[in-house]
Amino acid sequence: VTVTLQAGSIQAPILSPVSADVPEGRRSSFHRRSAGPSISSQTSDEFNLAKEVQMQLAEGNYEDAMLLSCYIGDYGCVKDCFDQGATASCWDLAHKTTVFFAVTSGSLPVLRAVLEHDVHKEFGAWYFDERICPEGGTLVMLALWYGNHDIYEFLVYEYGCE
Repeated sequence: VTVTLQAGSIQAPILSPVSADVPEGRRSSFHRRSAGPSISSQTSDEFNLAKEVQMQLAEGNYEDAMLLSCYIGDYGCVKDCFDQGATASCWDLAHKTTVFFAVTSGSLPVLRAVLEHDVHKEFGAWYFDERICPEGGTLVMLALWYGNHDIYEFLVYEYGCE
């Protein structure tokens, strides 16, 4: 699937455009079809997505940039997003949030950064414990399902999840 944006196009099999009937708000213009395995090193697709983050930031699409940054688990991109005014609390059409993508990407630094910038405290321990994701489990469960033990341990032993 090629996603065409104002600045060009990018080969991104994990993203697809949202329909025109989506209500306005902090939802991204993309949604993720399914979460992938943890990213241990940046592949060419992730490199292209990191470049896409910079293009989205240049165009003022902070929510798209933030969700993509969390998806690829790139702390530098997340930092760039926050530096340019992005918020921690944005989500896509499937209601997958920045913390969802941070947990499934396997990047603890990205998750920590998002939680530190959660000024409205939308992502408390209850959010990870009780909210059921579209995949059918909580974010704490997803951390284990994806083999992201460092994130699971952070959530349980440091962040207060049960």
